[in-house]
Amino acid sequence: MTIKLYEKDVYLKQIESRILEIIHEKDTTLLVLDQTIFFPEGGGQPCDKGTIGDSQVIHVSDRDGIIYHHVDKAPEGKSHLSVLDWDRRFDHMQQHCGEHILSGVIMEQYGYLNKGFHLGEDYVTIDIDGDLTKNDQLEIIENLANKAIYENRQVVIDTVDTPERAMQYNVRKLPDLQENLRIVYIPDVDSVACCGTHPARTGEVGVVKILKAQRYKGMTRLFFKCGLRALMEFQKEHQIVTELSVSYSADLSTIVDKIIQEKEKYQDLKSNYVKLQNSMASLEADRLINKIKGNKLAFLVQDKSIEWVDLIAKKIIEKEKALILIGSLLEKRIILVHDGTGDIDCGRLFKEYLTHFNGRGGGSKSKAQAMFEDADKLESFYQHIKNILKIE
Repeated sequence: MTIKLYEKDVYLKQIESRILEIIHEKDTTLLVLDQTIFFPEGGGQPCDKGTIGDSQVIHVSDRDGIIYHHVDKAPEGKSHLSVLDWDRRFDHMQQHCGEHILSGVIMEQYGYLNKGFHLGEDYVTIDIDGDLTKNDQLEIIENLANKAIYENRQVVIDTVDTPERAMQYNVRKLPDLQENLRIVYIPDVDSVACCGTHPARTGEVGVVKILKAQRYKGMTRLFFKCGLRALMEFQKEHQIVTELSVSYSADLSTIVDKIIQEKEKYQDLKSNYVKLQNSMASLEADRLINKIKGNKLAFLVQDKSIEWVDLIAKKIIEKEKALILIGSLLEKRIILVHDGTGDIDCGRLFKEYLTHFNGRGGGSKSKAQAMFEDADKLESFYQHIKNILKIE
């Protein structure tokens, strides 16, 4: 059986290991070593990576107590230097220990349990069996968690062999398996059974920052980052705020008010623009109504958007019960629409012929829309539908 050195010393970055077995499984090569510093994926924590000799460790798994090192190739010889990707390991240690601290604080303050943990490449989450979406709650949790980090408390790792010994640590949730149970204990913060890797003291977590909280399956999912991840998140957000401050000519204390003011101005402009568009569309609709023959109308516009075309069609239908075929050459889109009282099934008609003109689209009985990659195809389709509907 492989000796799990990561359980004894998480700071061990390289060791000499002997290959006990090489397994070729489908497209993967697996190595079993006499001893390993590589943590296998488990308990919500991703595996370690690194090298064994000249082979890249791309994944590490634990099946039935056997540690399998997934490598890109089998190294030659029996003994090789195993080298850990330390930056990845330390990042996982920071995130995982931060998760314990947050969970312990939440349990102490609100009595809610951590029901799920995910340590991803981009974000970390915990699922809490209670409602923790209020800003004041999150601020209390975050402040107490960081206080525990700044106090640089010891992180105690102990393997216990009886439930009684486990309960001496007052663990917040005791798993079914209670023999040789590995307890992670942070005094006055948290105590839980865990197989992951953690720093020796909470100070190494650096900082924990809660990014957001959302309701999820009757629980609260908290998104957070610790250590270097939190620093990089702050640097990114600080850069954004700095650019906004320059853009809006405002400092940090006034930037929010400035953005709100600009948004209000935008809404006013948008409202006036919509009114103007409606007025212009009504005038254009009145002009086109005079061209309706037999309750039918068809035309193409060269330099207007499909939204403008659609608005004109709506204005016409508000005043006349007509069948309208109208398109935008600018966006290579076309609409067929009526007020719902006509016999023509717009969606069915479009679907029947669109593929012959390399078009895409569809719709309901009263309205259909199609789009084309090529303007010539649109015009050909337009003429074809005009002929079928006998629109002059």
